[in-house]
Amino acid sequence: MFDVGIIGGMGPAATAELLRRIVLYTSAQTDQEHIKMCIFNDPTIPDRTDYIIRNGKSPLPAIMYNINLARDIGCKYFAIPCNTSHFFYKEFEKVQGIEFINMVGETCKYAAEVFSDRKICILATLGTIEGNIYKKVGATMGNVVYPSMEVNNILMETICCIKAGENNLVKLADRMLQMLLCEFPVNETVFVLACTELSLLLPYLNLNGQFIDAMDVLAGAIISKCYKPINKETFNLSGDYFFHNSNL
Repeated sequence: MFDVGIIGGMGPAATAELLRRIVLYTSAQTDQEHIKMCIFNDPTIPDRTDYIIRNGKSPLPAIMYNINLARDIGCKYFAIPCNTSHFFYKEFEKVQGIEFINMVGETCKYAAEVFSDRKICILATLGTIEGNIYKKVGATMGNVVYPSMEVNNILMETICCIKAGENNLVKLADRMLQMLLCEFPVNETVFVLACTELSLLLPYLNLNGQFIDAMDVLAGAIISKCYKPINKETFNLSGDYFFHNSNL
């Protein structure tokens, strides 16, 4: 039996990064102290943004197929490192026999508690924005804002470049940061990396304390769900929040 099934492939690099972070953020002295995970890396799942904004092929049947595989092999929980896929969060919550760890929901809770006095700016795919996913899941989060359409289009280009294997992440991060600083007052805003491709830019975003990475929140929630200690020396967010919310 596994603790967690990771429904991945959306995209593969983001899935691999989530696994790396869960291992890095877990305080463990031996192999046996880490979380038992099974990774379902299915890159054939249809594009989520294409479905939401262009009426493309639905990704839901393929996602549900992988969730059922995770349940059938005995995973207690499942998580999906793709923000846009949470357009279907209500369907995921209905699955019997395995519990959904909602990355968007946990990110909204974290933002509301830790940054209650800030504007929450969502950096995401056009599908996540068009589907209004963060506002629907985090209805009580507070002042949610989005960048201009010009910036959103450039963010989408950035996401596609990362999916296509672009390795000059410093250049992509610098361009994104400069655009955001032109549109939002830094002292009043916290930016949510609400696409797991954008999560790969986190090490190169030199604006300490101004970013919430949904992937980091998901990693923390998974570790807490599995009753493992968080390594505060490596974890990017407030570890105390996850200790206090271990029954998320």
